[in-house]
Amino acid sequence: MADKEPLADLQQMIATYNKDDPASWTRLDDAMEKVRRVLEPPHVFAMKQRLHTMNNLCIVVALEMGLLQTLATNQGKSLNDMIYPLASRMRQYLRQNKPVNSETTPAYDFAMGETVWQTLAKDIEWKTGFDNNMTARNKTLSVPWHVKYPVKEKLAARPVSTKPVIVDVGGNQGVDLQRFADTFPDLECRLILQDLPETLAGIPGKLDSRIKPTVYDFFTEQTVKGKS
Repeated sequence: MADKEPLADLQQMIATYNKDDPASWTRLDDAMEKVRRVLEPPHVFAMKQRLHTMNNLCIVVALEMGLLQTLATNQGKSLNDMIYPLASRMRQYLRQNKPVNSETTPAYDFAMGETVWQTLAKDIEWKTGFDNNMTARNKTLSVPWHVKYPVKEKLAARPVSTKPVIVDVGGNQGVDLQRFADTFPDLECRLILQDLPETLAGIPGKLDSRIKPTVYDFFTEQTVKGKS
């Protein structure tokens, strides 16, 4: 450490620390923070400063939107009902399953005694939250699949008389298919949206007329043939 002064201050605060004096703890905490800042690489410090303003902005927005009040009203339900039970058994799960691979029982099943789909099937609040989260995430964070996949080239190579059939299995409330329909408004095609009935029932708005919501789950035979 090029500058020894922060380290010397920390050693002094440790030597004079009094657990019965709140001010003593504050001085010690400040001294530790100074040492941490001296040791912190410049790029790490710059990244923290870059995100600091955004963190504060998110807190203000959450407060003004009433999100913090909603979380408080919920009394930690998400933590108590799911996160804590999962976390409490994670160590046991990892010790019993070495290594964890695709054939290992999922951590959720191990901790909760049922699959996440079984939980969502019997808990309407969790299911609604799951669907809404997926819809919001798809609208704001995900890149549309047809942007990454060469759709135009594939469509141009197909026989003119062949009408494309696209099936979105587990497509939630149709965000991806709707974005595809918006991108290709004149394309004659069949767009089949497959998900659980309660998910389809929660579709927030009207979908393109080419999109057909169809009840389906991952565990039954696919009935649509010739799909993309």
